[in-house]
Amino acid sequence: MSGKSGEHKASHSDGAEIALPDLKVNQKAKISKVHTRDKGALRKLISMGVLPHADIVLTQKFPAYVFRRGHSVFSIDRELASLIFVKKI
Repeated sequence: MSGKSGEHKASHSDGAEIALPDLKVNQKAKISKVHTRDKGALRKLISMGVLPHADIVLTQKFPAYVFRRGHSVFSIDRELASLIFVKKI
């Protein structure tokens, strides 16, 4: 898949960096980066534990993106989800 900024990799093999919305449901991944200059969005994501090298599992894509971090579950919209880049593990 190709993203607007060209950051999405064509191959979704293990180790490839992809945006969270491109992750399959129930796929475990490690956060590689959060790509935003919006301090408000960054603050929201940090408060949910979205930090580089943290494990994450996407559990739902519709109607909202739901992910698990440790024993906590969070729901975000596509705009926030697309700021999170992960690598499958």
